[in-house]
Amino acid sequence: GDAVIVCDAAQVFDGIREAVTIAFWQNGEDSPHRNDTLCCSNFTYGVSNPSIAVHLGCWRDPGQYRWDCGSPWSFENRLAGHHRAPSEWMGTWNHWAFTKDFRVGPDERKGEMRIYLNGVLYDSQSGTDTPIENITSFTIGSGWYGHYDGLVDDFRIYDYALSEAEVAYLASDGTGQLPRPAPLP
Repeated sequence: GDAVIVCDAAQVFDGIREAVTIAFWQNGEDSPHRNDTLCCSNFTYGVSNPSIAVHLGCWRDPGQYRWDCGSPWSFENRLAGHHRAPSEWMGTWNHWAFTKDFRVGPDERKGEMRIYLNGVLYDSQSGTDTPIENITSFTIGSGWYGHYDGLVDDFRIYDYALSEAEVAYLASDGTGQLPRPAPLP
């Protein structure tokens, strides 16, 4: 159907334990789901929660985004909030990057998760210090909250947390001209 299952997910994620970046271009559509899952690892309904999951949208309610990353799953390893405008996930192409590095941050609150939209820091959270481990399955286009309604392009997984400059480079296709800044609240 509309999802891509990464057959050798354990091998793909084998070297990823302390830091990760998931980056992609997306153009969402209106959806009947409460949330659309863009990618997800290790999820079995009623049995296991994912180690990694990205959710965009929430088309019927004020838009929500969620970035879950860490094993075991917990709310402390979730960066979530409300989109500022529907154009952030629907009707146009946007570049997203989701990073986690559990080695950085203030001494007492190690770990940091970040979300970038169109090359600009959109949201962040400290104190997300659980490792990324035991990933045996990974799906793009479906998962925890249902399948993703829309298009995805240039999906990338990095074994480190990209810097803000690296994210901006990806979002600008290497030109340095960002597609458009994140809308202000």
